[in-house]
Amino acid sequence: MTVLVGAAMSLSATAHAERAHRIEAPYDPAAHEIRDGDNVIQGNALIPLSDGDAVTCRGQSVFLVPVTPYTTERMMVAFDSDRQGFRDVRIKRGLHIAGFGKSTREPFPPFEPRNDHYQQSAGRDTRCDSRGDFQFSGVADGDYFVTTVITWQHYGRIPDGGSLMRRVSLRGGRTTRVVLAP
Repeated sequence: MTVLVGAAMSLSATAHAERAHRIEAPYDPAAHEIRDGDNVIQGNALIPLSDGDAVTCRGQSVFLVPVTPYTTERMMVAFDSDRQGFRDVRIKRGLHIAGFGKSTREPFPPFEPRNDHYQQSAGRDTRCDSRGDFQFSGVADGDYFVTTVITWQHYGRIPDGGSLMRRVSLRGGRTTRVVLAP
């Protein structure tokens, strides 16, 4: 057992920060604005725990961005999917850190070139309430990515949780229910 613990600690100690992914898709600021419409997204975000309880997005931001070639490329890099995904903060470069030391994995990987407009102005955001529920109202027909980050620490230092994403299609002034979970 000592050998396994030593190997896991060694992996943690030698992990390097993720390399930035160069985005090839063009970025058009106008395409990343959310137009007003009659659709509503009601949702909940949570990560189930092994004891049957769950950690929710309570107090955290939830983001809504239109599906474009640019956002699709970002989601494919971060989640290996453009439909739904979970990015575990404990996984680094394909190696499970196993709770030893600090994880250097960010909720989202770094991207080049840096895009301040996307980070600060694209889409919409809202906050989860005390139960982990959120809502986006007045959204136009279209396809969107909904994302959030839920993280916590065990014993004040061991990171857990991750980023969640789900693609939604809105049509016809309807209310669409979304659950973000691994």
